[in-house]
Amino acid sequence: MKYMMKVHEVVRYGIREVIVALCDPELVGRTLKEGEVEFFVNPRFYEGELVGEEEAKSWLERATIANFVGKNSVELGIKAGLVDPENVKHIGKVAHAQMVIMLE
Repeated sequence: MKYMMKVHEVVRYGIREVIVALCDPELVGRTLKEGEVEFFVNPRFYEGELVGEEEAKSWLERATIANFVGKNSVELGIKAGLVDPENVKHIGKVAHAQMVIMLE
């Protein structure tokens, strides 16, 4: 299984954030719709490199924020213990989840 992953590292107010954007590769550039909701899977945010499960999990272990789009990516977040299955949302038929770790 391959995932599209882009890592964004940001330091703001002295706090380092590691943001992992993970999505199923076929979703990059698509606009997901459900009712009034539209979600653009923006290549500027999501398109990085194709990675396997182990590399994705390695970055997710360091992430303070993660964004998952697509069935396989969300399932990896669940498998890694970062996403509660009850908190997965769907835009149309596409799974979406987010994770944030609050640091003191």
